[in-house]
Amino acid sequence: MDAPLRRRVLACLPGWLVFLCPLPAAGAGPLRAAVIQVEPYGVIDADGRQSGAYTEIFGLLASQLGRPIDVVVAPYARSLALLRSGGVEMMMAMPSPFIAEVAVPGGGVWALEAIVIGRSGQDLRGSGDLHGLTVARIRGTDYGPSFMQDPAIRHYEMTSHVQGLQMLLEKRVDAVVGGRPGIFHAMRKLGIRRAQLGASFVVQVKEVQLHLSKRSAEPELAAELRRGIAALRAAGRIDAVLAKYSAGLPRD
Repeated sequence: MDAPLRRRVLACLPGWLVFLCPLPAAGAGPLRAAVIQVEPYGVIDADGRQSGAYTEIFGLLASQLGRPIDVVVAPYARSLALLRSGGVEMMMAMPSPFIAEVAVPGGGVWALEAIVIGRSGQDLRGSGDLHGLTVARIRGTDYGPSFMQDPAIRHYEMTSHVQGLQMLLEKRVDAVVGGRPGIFHAMRKLGIRRAQLGASFVVQVKEVQLHLSKRSAEPELAAELRRGIAALRAAGRIDAVLAKYSAGLPRD
C-alpha cells in the first residue's frame, strides 16, 4: 500500500469504528445514592466501611436492576445538598418540604413512626405537652405542620440522635423527636437504660420514599427505580432488612 493510500485509510478509521464498535449504552453506568448517616439506616465504621439498613436496601435494588449503585453515607443536610446538586440520583427519607424542592417521589419504601421522647418522670403524651419545651431534631427533618409550625414549641437542630439523647440526659433539651429505630439505636449505642427515658408518643407516621433528584430524574430511570422498589417491597425483602436492624430494640 503506497503512502498516500495509507494516509487516507488511517484518516477514515475513526468513522468506520463508530459502526464496527458499539458505544456503551447511555445511562448504563453506576447510579449514585445518598444514605443519611443515622443508625440504623447508614453507618460508617472506624475503618470507613459502610453498612446500615438503607445501604443494604440499595444493594438489593442494585441486584434487582442489574446495575451498580454507589452509596454515599453522609449527614442529612449533606445528603440533601447532594440530591439538590445532582451529585446523587436518589436518597431514601421521609417526605418534607425541603426534599420536595429538589426531588420527586420515586416510590414508597416503608412506613416510619416518628416519636417524641423525654426523660424519665416527664409526662409527655401529645404535642400540647411540648409547649414551652425545647425539642431536639436532626437538622433538615420535618414532622408535619402541627409540630413544626407550633409557635409554643422551641426547636433545637442537632446532627444525630446520639447528640440529642446526650443533651436530653444533660437537661440541655427537654425532648428528642425522630424515627423510632433511630432513637432506640442511639439509646443502645450510648448504653442508656430504657428506664432512664420517659414514655414515647407518636408525632407522625409517614411513608419513607425513594426521592429522585430533579437534576437527574429522567422518566425512564424514574420508572425503572419505581418498579425495582415495588418488586423488593412486594417480595418482603425490604421488611426483612428492617426487621433485622430492629431486632432487640424497645417497642415503645
